[in-house]
Amino acid sequence: MLWGYDMNTHEINLAVLIGLAERVLEGRKAQGVHSVDLGTRELYHCIPDDVVYLPYEQPEGPFEMGSLSDDLNALGKLLVDPDRVVTAVDVSRLAHVLRAVAAAM
Repeated sequence: MLWGYDMNTHEINLAVLIGLAERVLEGRKAQGVHSVDLGTRELYHCIPDDVVYLPYEQPEGPFEMGSLSDDLNALGKLLVDPDRVVTAVDVSRLAHVLRAVAAAM
């Protein structure tokens, strides 16, 4: 197992993932980054999960479009409603937001 990721079973420990996210974001904050201007990053292509991790195949489009504003709006509901159930879609939304943030940094 490598830092919470088991290379044999391809499982990652969520507590480790939370720790990594906190370490990375707190590290950037300590470096003086307190907000990120996403610029024109609003719409993105949604490549289906069943092909996005097949690096030797060219995915065929057209792809659906996603919206960071929609993602952030939906994620914001999790903050104001502690009873709201968190789903895999929320994890995907967060991933899209983090990708845009990384690209803007």
